Amino acid sequence: MVRKTITVLILLALLAGLSYSAAQAGGDDKLQKILQITGLPAERGGFQARLDRGQFVYGLPADVPDNDWKPSPGDAFGRDWQTANGIDLGHPGEEPRYLGYAWTGDDLFTNDWFPIDAPNEVPPAERDMVAYPWDKGYCDSLNPDTISDTTWAIIKKTLARYHKRLGLPGSEGFANNPAFSKNFDAVKDYFKVLAEPRPGLTGAVRHWHYRADLGGVYYDTITVQWSKFPDFITASIDPGVPQGQQAQTGQTYTGKVVLIAKVDGSLLTDPMTLRLMDVAGEDKNLDEQYTVPFGVAVNGQWLSLQGLSQVPGLGNIYFVTFKKGVFQDTVEIPFQWTFNGGTATLTAVVNDCLSSIPSVASGQGVLLPSEAWAYMEWSELTNTNNKLEVAVVGQQLPNLKVTAITLSPGTGKEGSLTRGVITVVNESQQSFTQVPTKWVARRPDGSTLAEGVIRADYGPGEDASTNVRYLYNI
Repeated sequence: MVRKTITVLILLALLAGLSYSAAQAGGDDKLQKILQITGLPAERGGFQARLDRGQFVYGLPADVPDNDWKPSPGDAFGRDWQTANGIDLGHPGEEPRYLGYAWTGDDLFTNDWFPIDAPNEVPPAERDMVAYPWDKGYCDSLNPDTISDTTWAIIKKTLARYHKRLGLPGSEGFANNPAFSKNFDAVKDYFKVLAEPRPGLTGAVRHWHYRADLGGVYYDTITVQWSKFPDFITASIDPGVPQGQQAQTGQTYTGKVVLIAKVDGSLLTDPMTLRLMDVAGEDKNLDEQYTVPFGVAVNGQWLSLQGLSQVPGLGNIYFVTFKKGVFQDTVEIPFQWTFNGGTATLTAVVNDCLSSIPSVASGQGVLLPSEAWAYMEWSELTNTNNKLEVAVVGQQLPNLKVTAITLSPGTGKEGSLTRGVITVVNESQQSFTQVPTKWVARRPDGSTLAEGVIRADYGPGEDASTNVRYLYNI
């Protein structure tokens, strides 16, 4: 909800508070448990703690001096404030600008359902964002270092979906704003964290953007519901070459990639978070369906895959979907590829066009095209396990070279036995056993005097000498 920036003092009074996302039923019991776990007081500044549409607030809208009310279609269930809370403050069909006071007691809790102040709201993708607003006097201080990576991951997840709240398509989301082009972490330079989210306790962030058409700077306070965020893993690549065999040049194989999605484990290590999850009725399963970009490459060339939808405009890059409501979803994706000899590097990447994990073959990272950025899941905290590579070495033929032939006697003697030594070197990096080498001794007219086959073992780069003999008779 976009609102006009007036003065710094007013801005500092608009801090959002904490909110509770569970149903109203059993709200009093849940409120008491939240107070017990968090240590927040039941009363602060003379105002009682309560759940407003499940949101943790101190006091009522009527406790905020000069609070605004505006007609509004209400919340997601079509309820206005009075209907949702069962309290009559004389404003049917309207929403208050502030619900009451935040957990600090002095700061006001912004109502996410209050109608916007700015006409013709600018889509997130087109907003002229104000960087480092704390340096420009729009807020009192920069974000503290104590804000955890998990909090930022949840914030990113919220921002990636904010266009949906506004009824806009994905192309109008923050992912397509130039301020965040291919850099998820840039949100830290533009958004002020007003309150960190916890299970059952909603946080909030705020950003500022220039509105040349309205002649000023407007801000948008965005509530951030606590939610679980995913970890996408490329678990394995099976090239499809039968076990115990080597890839044959020109042969086509059917391989398989195994992908996994699960809730990021860092969420489940904090004792308070686990207790609040229990109060809020949160399980440890994925809480939504995720559809993210994915590709398989051979020596850097993306393969055509069957049964998957292509990412628009990206050729052989595809969408893979993980279902919700499970602790871990495993997806197996088959692929066909042809071995062209030498060494082939097979790469599988899911939801990653940013990291610089080196290739096992060339040292150069093989990642999804940068254009996949707009389709990636922002909230994933780590991408160290999104990519996997395996090298496939094909069957090598012996690369043998005759380096010396010596005869004794050197000129030969009619009717006498001639002895020889043939030296052969293995110029490949693979061992071979009992490799046959044919030798032929010819008369001056080119006819065959003697011939035979010698066999020897060769290690990588090693040579072997073999004795031969024949009767000299021309």
